[in-house]
Amino acid sequence: VVTVDMTPNNICQTDNVVTSNSLTFNYNTAGSGVYVWTGNLSTNFSIPGNWCSGVTPTSGSVIVNSVSSGKYPVLSGATTISTLALGTGSTFSLGTGSLTVSTISGSGLLIGSTASSLTFNSSSANTLNFRTTAAADTLIGTLTLSGTGHVQLGTGLGVTKLLSLSNTGAYLDLNGHHLTLKSTSDAATAEVGAVTSGASINGGLVTVERNIPLGLRTFRDLGPSVYGAGSIFNNWQEKGAYPTNYGMFITGSYNKVAIAGSFNSVTGADYSTTGNPSLYTFINNVWAADTLTKATMMDPFQGVRVLVRGARNYNLVQQFPNMRTATTLRTTGTLVTGNVTYNASGTSSESGATSNYGLTTGADAYSLIANPYACPIDWYSIYHHNVTNNNISSSYWYLDPTFLVSGYSVYITYNAVSGVTSNSLGSREYIQAGQGFFLQNNGASTMPAYSSSNTTQLVISESDKIVGSTHTAVFSATKPNALAISVWKNINGTDVSVDGVVAVFRNDFTKNLGAEDSKKMYNSAENLSITESVNDLSIDGLPIPSAGDVIALKLGQVTAGNAYLLKVDVSSYTGLDAYIHDALLNSDIPANKAVSFTPTSDAATYANRFSVVFKASKTMPVVNSGMLSVYPNPVTDKVVTVQTSNIATGKYNVSLINYMGQTILATTINHLSGSATETIRMNKVLPTGVYTLLLKNSDGTGNYQSELLAK
Repeated sequence: VVTVDMTPNNICQTDNVVTSNSLTFNYNTAGSGVYVWTGNLSTNFSIPGNWCSGVTPTSGSVIVNSVSSGKYPVLSGATTISTLALGTGSTFSLGTGSLTVSTISGSGLLIGSTASSLTFNSSSANTLNFRTTAAADTLIGTLTLSGTGHVQLGTGLGVTKLLSLSNTGAYLDLNGHHLTLKSTSDAATAEVGAVTSGASINGGLVTVERNIPLGLRTFRDLGPSVYGAGSIFNNWQEKGAYPTNYGMFITGSYNKVAIAGSFNSVTGADYSTTGNPSLYTFINNVWAADTLTKATMMDPFQGVRVLVRGARNYNLVQQFPNMRTATTLRTTGTLVTGNVTYNASGTSSESGATSNYGLTTGADAYSLIANPYACPIDWYSIYHHNVTNNNISSSYWYLDPTFLVSGYSVYITYNAVSGVTSNSLGSREYIQAGQGFFLQNNGASTMPAYSSSNTTQLVISESDKIVGSTHTAVFSATKPNALAISVWKNINGTDVSVDGVVAVFRNDFTKNLGAEDSKKMYNSAENLSITESVNDLSIDGLPIPSAGDVIALKLGQVTAGNAYLLKVDVSSYTGLDAYIHDALLNSDIPANKAVSFTPTSDAATYANRFSVVFKASKTMPVVNSGMLSVYPNPVTDKVVTVQTSNIATGKYNVSLINYMGQTILATTINHLSGSATETIRMNKVLPTGVYTLLLKNSDGTGNYQSELLAK
């Protein structure tokens, strides 16, 4: 506080001293833990010259008031502070950065982005006020509540990556505002992480989006991820509106002039020129068309099958083999959180959602359920905490809409014990948000895990959620010891894979039906299965093959006169030589050679025509270490040099095999003659252990190996 005293030097002045009014100056000193924004230079949060103290905040309290420059802070990195005070008229942009804070106060506004992150670690109440527009809410990449404080929305908000309530007592109050979990692609779909027991989301409804990329015009198995959403018509059909790139047509009413803007006002079904229904339910192993979309309520626990043609903003009279547009389905309701329990009598969740839809009873019966959460879930985790006395198969089945065969999609199996899918050697253990899928009861007479109590139950828990990852391997980056067998059909001059099965080999597997096996769910078109006893399997877990072992294959619903190929992927297989046996021609073909066949009208020529047989490998010289050596040995990097001496000229398959017999590297080299040096590069440093490096001539005339150490 400053005053001015004026003392006269004029002897005639009557007042000796005149004192002015008080002038007050407010300021902050560097090092006080309080940082005041000036914006003198730019909007860059990290530049010291933009702060009153000349120091960029790395902790403490930040104050952003209205400034005459109009420049307000924008984050680009990770910042942690204790409090953020936003004065009237100010903004604070998260930019591409991440902000961790305990308290936010004031009437200023936050600005988010799809790449931004905001974390609250507070035990006190906070209100989030974001800058919004009339057209859209602000978007933020990740919102995390890691404290116990009550966080309230003061405006609408869209989350593009992750909403996380990671602390007991964390509380998000929507306060009647929008909260949208955005989805713009398979990869860019917001997730709700595991909601810790005692945490909650209340005070309003959440809109969950499910983007369906531009692809084939075919059926998908879907679910809504929220409860209390109302009718299918009000959600997936956008209440009969036709917004660009949103919603879908669900037909089931006839109109000879089915144009955009026309639907049955009573049933809710969109008109089409055929009247064919496009929505189906699967209850008690029976498919049923549903054309009453105004009456049918969204159920987060029940999967439904629906034909996806694209968004609603085009003329339905136009027919296309592919989707007309990509589309995003929106469902608005209350998020399902906590454990979800599926029983024969119905389904319930700890968040209070209930449904009369339950599991189908009876041995080998299928149920079409939906992932209840707005987050991918891990079938491996689900199965292994349900394995005891719950009578659920180790597999789940899903309809793959990425390709069509004879106009129909194909069922794919994933087995949580064998760790493979039926159409490849990869893993699809993660069930996506909004995905419907099938599970099966164990057969009482055939599956050893079947409970004598005959209780059928499935529990999906918050711990089964998988955040930020999709379709990765179950155990490691190495593939299992397996043969992937597939049938290919020539369609318009192009060979297309139409179905597949996998045989997986492990010493603890048996030739009896067990948890490592998956029963076949039949496609509408071609089917390939493995026959084990009286069972048709899509995945068969077997012991390591011995000479004379046979895997019986069964082909069904192939088209007479059409050209087919039977292929065996041996890239992950280690063991005896495998051959495709053709019973019709009484011939054995090496498994790595495709077998072509054209069925006749006689079913006997293809139904049980093929099998895979195993024979002892031909005796081939194993050359001593002087003929084949590797260095450095032990290897410590990603590069191995192979020195050959006097081995036969030819193309060699190179395999690096670990102590479990798994092939962890497969490549080829062309050896010209005599002695040579070859460099082999790996995609990662080898774990400590003993490995076998195997060179095998492609024509079977030479087999060379050397031991390799890694540390």
